[in-house]
Amino acid sequence: MTGGSGWVLACAVALVVLWFVPVFRVGLWWLIRCGVQLVLGALLLFVWNVVGSWWALQLPINVFTAAVAGFLGLPGLGALLVIQWFVTG
Repeated sequence: MTGGSGWVLACAVALVVLWFVPVFRVGLWWLIRCGVQLVLGALLLFVWNVVGSWWALQLPINVFTAAVAGFLGLPGLGALLVIQWFVTG
């Protein structure tokens, strides 16, 4: 077995164990939900940057801003804009 297929097999076994063992399933659910929220936050920031470019209001897309926008939604986006306004003056 080559090194690459060993990693694939190990990941597959880990995912099966995480999915079928009830104790781990709850943790896996939260991990998936947090990942989805981060992706949605990044998409919200991307859409904002496209629209905000008309008025030169853009926000950086990184893990922190995506988490704030993903978990808090539009109020989080507004909070990020206010923070940017205070910092850049």
